[in-house]
Amino acid sequence: MLLKIFSLWLLTSIVIAKKTKPSEQVQITDLKDWKKELRTKKNVLALFTKDSRQSSKLIELLDTVSIEMKGRATVISVDCTEAAKMCKKLKISPKPHILNHYKDGEFNKEYDRKETAQSMVSFLQDPLGDVPWSEEEASKDVVHLDYQSFKRLLRKTELPILTMFYAPWCGHCKRMKPEFNEAATAMKGKAVLVGINADGSKGAGPSQEYNVTSFPTILYFEKGAYKFKFTGDRTRDGLCTCF
Repeated sequence: MLLKIFSLWLLTSIVIAKKTKPSEQVQITDLKDWKKELRTKKNVLALFTKDSRQSSKLIELLDTVSIEMKGRATVISVDCTEAAKMCKKLKISPKPHILNHYKDGEFNKEYDRKETAQSMVSFLQDPLGDVPWSEEEASKDVVHLDYQSFKRLLRKTELPILTMFYAPWCGHCKRMKPEFNEAATAMKGKAVLVGINADGSKGAGPSQEYNVTSFPTILYFEKGAYKFKFTGDRTRDGLCTCF
């Protein structure tokens, strides 16, 4: 009985600890503090709100991002109701909020990706990079997975699968993505077209199991089993000939 009580207490303590993990988000109301942060921090995501209460969900989301990116990026929030002089000086008028990125002390761009922790973390890891393929509207019919999720898909689906292993920096991959997007739309309901970022350490599984050593590598699967490597025309029509 005592063991059960102790186990329950321990579990509750862990849950509470996770929920109360301190935020790394910096609250700023003074222009001098703002200038100091930009002068000393190289990778800054700053949220300007008209009223922090109206943007409370986004502020909570940024708490998560600040913890995940601790030591690699700084997350700042500015309530322009409390910091009216500062926002006026910076010529910022949020309605209801503005999310800006600053790199090496200079304005880089307004954040233009999804307002999710995963997207924000991905952006802060490479703020000068392209929008991830998975966030492009044109790729909505491509199933974007990591390698472990892909393995689960192989076990579950009855549809044939065409998988493109790519690297974000790969020029050939960038040129092929529009064709792959169109093929995914054309084959929707008949086949599954999957995109997997297999760059760097993420490519360890594919490179060992399917000999993915160059990008893009396009493999065809049927009933959960690998069948062949696609070597045809890298066009919408060429891809659709697989099925």
